[in-house]
Amino acid sequence: MSKCVNFHRTSNVAVSGENLLLTLADNPNGIVSLQRVCFVICQNIPTAGETLPVEVTINGANIPVYNKYSLPVTGSDLRTRRKYRGYYVVNGANSYLIVENLPMNVCGCGGC
Repeated sequence: MSKCVNFHRTSNVAVSGENLLLTLADNPNGIVSLQRVCFVICQNIPTAGETLPVEVTINGANIPVYNKYSLPVTGSDLRTRRKYRGYYVVNGANSYLIVENLPMNVCGCGGC
């Protein structure tokens, strides 16, 4: 596993329109496609954002966050104080963040 040179902490987690927006404290700029990005959510996730798709600001733009299967990540998929790692991807005019290590949904595995 490669070292994460782009480590960020959130400075704000809030509902913004139809999305849950993660604002990173140091406003990452200059990240290029397929570069590893790591972040920790330092604030509580608002209850109103649990069912909303997640976006994060990278290179000055709000971009969607997907899991390793390219499905949208929602607020209920994330946990505070957990280090997430993934890759920033630029595909033509589209940019997004693929997160590799989302917590397992225990209920989805027959644990409920």
